[in-house]
Amino acid sequence: FICGVITLHELPIHKIVSSALAAVDIDLYDLVLQRAGKYDKLVIYIDKPGGVNMSDCAIAGKQIQMCLATDESYSNYAVEVSSPGVNRSLTKVDHYVQSVGKSIKIKYKGADCNIVAVAVVESVDGESITIKNNELGEVSLALPDILKAKLFEEK
Repeated sequence: FICGVITLHELPIHKIVSSALAAVDIDLYDLVLQRAGKYDKLVIYIDKPGGVNMSDCAIAGKQIQMCLATDESYSNYAVEVSSPGVNRSLTKVDHYVQSVGKSIKIKYKGADCNIVAVAVVESVDGESITIKNNELGEVSLALPDILKAKLFEEK
């Protein structure tokens, strides 16, 4: 639990939402629980080949609400469904794999301080990623050392 946000990759809610979305041919990109006082909100990021549109978000929202309504543990959650966007956060190994060859903005633990850089994802081996840019050269990072990362598109 960090700053009111919990990532839910391994909890039962993740499986429920993922199964609900699979039934309508939509992929679960990420799932975040936000706690605000006595209310909980599930923020669900969806994707599919070719991207998602507003209609996909509406269909996904209805499908998820139907599935959650049958489980008393989750029936009172507010649900927000969205595309992860162009500058999407990278929170799972699969996200890094999909980002090989792309630019990312990354914050990671350095030897003496945290480092923020824009770099290209060169490779992913399951427990670490290798990034490269002109200033740092090639750097291999253990996934637990990555504090934050997202795709980066220069404007």
